[in-house]
Amino acid sequence: MFQEYFVQQLLAAARPEIRALIKEVIADEGTDPLVVDYEQAGRMIGTTYEGVRKLVRKGRLTAVSRSGRHRGISVAELKDYVQRSQVVQVRPNTTWDARNQSS
Repeated sequence: MFQEYFVQQLLAAARPEIRALIKEVIADEGTDPLVVDYEQAGRMIGTTYEGVRKLVRKGRLTAVSRSGRHRGISVAELKDYVQRSQVVQVRPNTTWDARNQSS
């Protein structure tokens, strides 16, 4: 009973944002994605044609069909891959470091 009420309240509060998001996604689907070949994709992310093939084979990049058997990589997919691949620098734990240096 409580869960059903909670879901109804959540939907009532979020419905305008959900509708706006759905409209935005539908509008974006109408345009064709910008697609580059494997060689150009490799230059964009700092690797080679073979490096891009390896990333596609391992499932880290998704290839799209360009025309017939020619495959390419969407520029949006490359941007997502670069964001996923970035190393996040973690701030060192100063308390832990101070304790170990005094030993």
